Amino acid sequence: MNEDRPDIYNLLCVGVGGQGVISASNILAWAALADNYNVRTAETHGMAQRGGSVSSFLRFGEKVQGPLIPKGSVSVILSFELVEALRNVSFANKETRFVISTNTQISPTVLISKTVKVDLAKCIGCGNCIEYCYPHYLKTSIRPPFTYIPDSPISIWNGSRGNIKLCTGCGQCIENKVCPFDAMSIEEEYYYPTILETIETIKRISPYVYLLDAPRMAITAGNIRTQNTVMIGFLSGLGVLPIDEEILHHTLLERVPAKAMESNKKAFEMGMDAAQNYDENAILKNCCSKSKHNRS
Repeated sequence: MNEDRPDIYNLLCVGVGGQGVISASNILAWAALADNYNVRTAETHGMAQRGGSVSSFLRFGEKVQGPLIPKGSVSVILSFELVEALRNVSFANKETRFVISTNTQISPTVLISKTVKVDLAKCIGCGNCIEYCYPHYLKTSIRPPFTYIPDSPISIWNGSRGNIKLCTGCGQCIENKVCPFDAMSIEEEYYYPTILETIETIKRISPYVYLLDAPRMAITAGNIRTQNTVMIGFLSGLGVLPIDEEILHHTLLERVPAKAMESNKKAFEMGMDAAQNYDENAILKNCCSKSKHNRS
C-alpha cells in the first residue's frame, strides 16, 4: 500500500455484463470509505444484460468532488475483458496502471457489426476521412471513429491493424470515395486484436501493463464468480492502491455471501500472489494469441 494519502485517486473498472465489474467497484468504494476517504462513483451499464460494455468510475481521496474521471487522468484501469482496456485508453496517461484479465468476451454488438479498414501502406494520414466523418457525426449522433494514440506513426492509427475502433460501419466514406488514395474498405468480418497487439498498443501510452487469467484463477479458487475478487487481490498485491490492505480484505469478505466466503478468500490470496510474483512472459506463453474470429 502507498503510505501517502492522495488528494484524488482515479480508478476505472471496465468489462462486459456479468463479469462483476460493478460489484468490484462497489467493494473498492466501500473499502475507501472505511479508510476515511471521500468517495465518488458513477457507472454506465445500460447494455449489461445484453453482454455490452460496462464501466464504473471510482474517485476517492482527500479532495474529491465530482464523480466523473477526466480524460488522461486515471490512476488504474481494472479491465475484466481484454479489449475493454483498449476502448478506454483515452482515460490513461504514461503513469496509468493497466490490470487486464486475458479473458475475451465478445459483445453481440461487435458480432453483428461491420467496420472500415485502413490500408496503412496507402494511407498518408491526410485526414480527409476525418473531415468527412465528423460533420456526419454531428448530424446523426454517430460517434467519431478515430482514436488518437500519442507518438503514433500516422494520425488515424489505432493500433489494431488499421481497423477504426469506433467505426459504425455506415460505409458513407467508402460510398462517397472520400479517400484520394483508395486506402479505405469495408470489412464484413469483425476484428478482435490479439493479446500481444493489445498490450503493444497500450504500452504506447503506459508501460505499466499487467495481465492475468482471472477466470482460470477463479475456477481454481472454487467459484468462477470470484474473478472480480481475483482482480481486486491482484490490484492490492501490486502495492499501488492507497487503501489499507486489511481494510480492503475485511470489506470484501463483509460483502460476499457466507457460502462463498472461502472461495473469495482463496481468490483474493491468489490474486495477491500473482501480482507479487508477476511474470509477463510466463502469462503470454500460456495465453492463446489468436484473436480474429469469423462469424458463425
